[in-house]
Amino acid sequence: MNVEHKELLWRYRFALTKENKALTKCLICVDWNDEEEADQAVDLLQEWQKQVTIDINDALQMLSAAFTHPKVREAAARRVAIADDQELLGYLLQLVQALRYEGGGREGGDSLLNLLIERASNNLEIANYLHWYIFCQQLVEADGKEARGRQKHYERAQRKLMNKLESTEKGRSIITVLEQQHDLVTFLTKLAQEIKNMRDSRQRKVERLKSALASTHSMIFGSAGGSAGGGGGGGVRLNMNPNIIAVGLHAEDAEVFKSAMMPLGISFLTNTPQPDVKAADRIQYKYRIIFKDGDDLRQDQLVLQMLRLMDRELKNSGLDLKLTPYRALATSPSTGMVERVDSYPLSKILAEVRGVVRFLRQHHPDRSGPFGIAAEVMDNYVKSSAGYCVVTYLLGVGDRHLDNVLLSPGGYLFHIDFGYILGRDLHPATSSSILPLSLPVDAMGGQQSQHYRLFQQYCSEAYIILRRRAEFFINLMMLMKVTETKRKEEEEEQEEDEDEE
Repeated sequence: MNVEHKELLWRYRFALTKENKALTKCLICVDWNDEEEADQAVDLLQEWQKQVTIDINDALQMLSAAFTHPKVREAAARRVAIADDQELLGYLLQLVQALRYEGGGREGGDSLLNLLIERASNNLEIANYLHWYIFCQQLVEADGKEARGRQKHYERAQRKLMNKLESTEKGRSIITVLEQQHDLVTFLTKLAQEIKNMRDSRQRKVERLKSALASTHSMIFGSAGGSAGGGGGGGVRLNMNPNIIAVGLHAEDAEVFKSAMMPLGISFLTNTPQPDVKAADRIQYKYRIIFKDGDDLRQDQLVLQMLRLMDRELKNSGLDLKLTPYRALATSPSTGMVERVDSYPLSKILAEVRGVVRFLRQHHPDRSGPFGIAAEVMDNYVKSSAGYCVVTYLLGVGDRHLDNVLLSPGGYLFHIDFGYILGRDLHPATSSSILPLSLPVDAMGGQQSQHYRLFQQYCSEAYIILRRRAEFFINLMMLMKVTETKRKEEEEEQEEDEDEE
C-alpha cells in the first residue's frame, strides 16, 4: 500500500472494526514508532477483538516480522491458542520461526513462546517437535551467519522450555525421552562420519555399519525408559515420529547409499503400529529411515510439512488423493532423518520392468481390473499422480526427474528431494531435468482414457480446494522466508565457487 492508501484506511479505521479481513491492513498503516499512534492502534485492536474473532490467517501474519509490538503478538497468540493440539502441530514449524520476532523478555513480549511451552508441557508430541525445531534453529543462529547481531532468541527459548519441563513429573519424563533421542542422534552422527571417512570399498563400509549397529544395541536400547506419555515397555521414542518406540536395530538391513554424502539406511525394530505407512507398503515391526550427515534437510522438512497440511485440507473437503507425506526432521543444519517408504524410482522401474503398468501388474495382477491390474491399485496411481501434480505445481518444486519420483507396489506415486522450490530449478533450460509429461498419462491409457479424465478431474478439484486456503499457505511460507533466503544464499555461493573453479 502507498502512503495515500494507508492514510485513507487509518482515517476510517473505526468503521472497519466489524470487517475481519481489514484488521492486518489497518495495523500495517500504523507508525509504531509514534507512541500516541501506537496506543490508539492497541485500543483499536482491543475493540476489534470484541467485535470479531481474529482469523487464523491474520494471526499468522501478525506473528511475522511486520508486527513486533507485544500487544499485537499477544492478540495473535490468543487466536493460535484456540487451535487444538493436532492443528498446532500442523504449523508448529512456522510458529518456531516466528519466535525470532518475540520481544525478548519485555512485558507481554513472550506471548507466543509461553503458549507453545505451556502446550508442550502437556503433550509429548508437541514437546518433541518444539524442542528439535528450537534446537536446530539454535545451532543455525550460533554459527553467526543468520544471527546478524540478533539476541539469542532460541537459546533463551530452549532454556525456558527445559525449565518448564523440569517443574513437573510429566515434564521430567519428557526430558528423559529427549535425552535418549540426543544420544541416538549423536551415535548415528559419529557413525556416519566414520563411514564417510573410511577409505575402503562400499562393501567394507556396509560391513562396518552392520557391526557397529549390532554391538551398540544394548547400549542404546537396554535401559531406555520410553514411558513418557504412555507406551512403556522400554525403547526410544524416535524424534522424527515420537509415536514410534524403537526397541532395537535390525543390523542386517543396514545400507550405505551411493552418493557423495553416503547416507545410512537404518531399520529400527518396533512394536508400535505405523498408521502413517499405508497398509499395502507396511513392513511389520520395522521402521526404516535414512540418516544423513552433511545435508541440510530444513527445506525438505518444510515442503513435507506443507504437503501434510495440503493433504489434510483435501481430506477435510472429501478428496483423498493418496498422498504419501513421509516424515523428515532436521536434527541440525547438517544432519537429519528421512522416513523410508517401500518404493522404487521411476528410472529403475522403466529400466528393469519396462513400464509402470507392467510394474503394477507384476505386484497386483487382476484379470478383471484395468490393464490386468487390481482396480484399487490403479485408483491409487491415478489419484496420487493428480495430487502430486497439483501440490508440486503450487510449491514450485523444481529439479524433477525419474530418480526423485517414486512408485510403491501399491500404486502410490510420490516425490522426494525438495532442494529446489518456489520456482527455482537446478537446470531450468535443459529437458533432462524435466519429468516426461507423457509417462504418467501413458500409464493411464492415454489422453482419451477414462483414467486420464479422472486424473484431470482430480487435478481440477484439488486446485480449487487448495486455492480457497491460498492466504493460509502463503502466510505460512512467509514466516519461513528467512529459511528459504538462507538456502538461496548458500546455493548462490556454491554456484559462484563452481564458476571460479
